[in-house]
Amino acid sequence: MRAAAALLSIQDITPPPAGSTASLSPAVWQTFAEAEELRLQPNDSGLDAAIAAWQRALDAQPSFAAGFASLAMAYVRKYQTTREDAAIRLARTNADRALQLDPRLPRSILSRALVDLYSGHLAEAMDGLSRCRRLDPGDT
Repeated sequence: MRAAAALLSIQDITPPPAGSTASLSPAVWQTFAEAEELRLQPNDSGLDAAIAAWQRALDAQPSFAAGFASLAMAYVRKYQTTREDAAIRLARTNADRALQLDPRLPRSILSRALVDLYSGHLAEAMDGLSRCRRLDPGDT
């Protein structure tokens, strides 16, 4: 996924694949889009608000794999900036839920690969990134 979203300085707000959003209500989609925009604010100033928005979207649509993956990646970013163990635990929980809901969604796989990377599980992280590449070879 675009070199692991440029190693977490995520600049791409491309919506998740159509299959993972087909059943989203307009309100959930709007909340998800707001979270994506908040995440892109300079210096991570919108990160906590983005996390709250993703959580609201997931409360309304608990089967939204791409939402759980995005929330997981936001917690990975929070871990990067704070080194709080709770952040990486929350990232892992959300990445695992994303994979339970859609194990072939590249965003789900990427979220877990990033958790593995920042947890020191490099072989697992590389495996996840390779799986992303195989599932979505056009996304470099």
